[in-house]
Amino acid sequence: MKKSTRGEDGFTLLEILMAMIILAVGGVGVLSLFAAAVGLQYDAVIDQRKALIMSDVAADAQQVMNAHTPVKDQMLPPDIDRTATAQFARDFEYSVEFRGAGLFPPGEGAVAEITLFYRGNALEPVRRIFQRTVFSQSEIERSVSYERDKKADAEKSSEDEGGGPPENR
Repeated sequence: MKKSTRGEDGFTLLEILMAMIILAVGGVGVLSLFAAAVGLQYDAVIDQRKALIMSDVAADAQQVMNAHTPVKDQMLPPDIDRTATAQFARDFEYSVEFRGAGLFPPGEGAVAEITLFYRGNALEPVRRIFQRTVFSQSEIERSVSYERDKKADAEKSSEDEGGGPPENR
C-alpha cells in the first residue's frame, strides 16, 4: 500500500500567515525609522537656515545701531520687524527689540532681543549685545575720551616745544 504524503511537502496556511505577520512587523519598524530620519533631516535643515538668517539679522541690527543717532528722547534705535530676504529664508520673519544694556553709556550700546518666526510661529528668542561702532564727528568731539585725548595731545605738544614737562620749566 501506498502511504499518503498530503501536506508534508509544502507550507501550511498557518505557517505562511505567521511569516507574513513577522515580515509586516519588521517592515513597519523599518518604515518608521525612515520617517524619523526624514524628520531629523528636516529639523537639521531648519536649524542651518536659522543660523544663516541669524547672522544676517545680527548684521542688520548692527547697521541699524550704527545708523541711529541718539537723542534725549530716544537713546535706543527703533525696533525692527522684517521678512527675511534670502532665497532659502522665504518662510522666515524676524523682529529685533533694542533694550538698554546698562553696560554702556546711554546711546552707545544695547541688548537686542531677536525673535525668528518660521511660518508664523515664534522660535526661541536670542539676546545679543550690540555696541555702536560708527560715530559722527560731532559725537566724537563731545565724548569724554576725545576731550581727554585732546588735552593729552596739547600737553605733549607743549612738552615738545618747551623742552620738557611743564614742571621742569
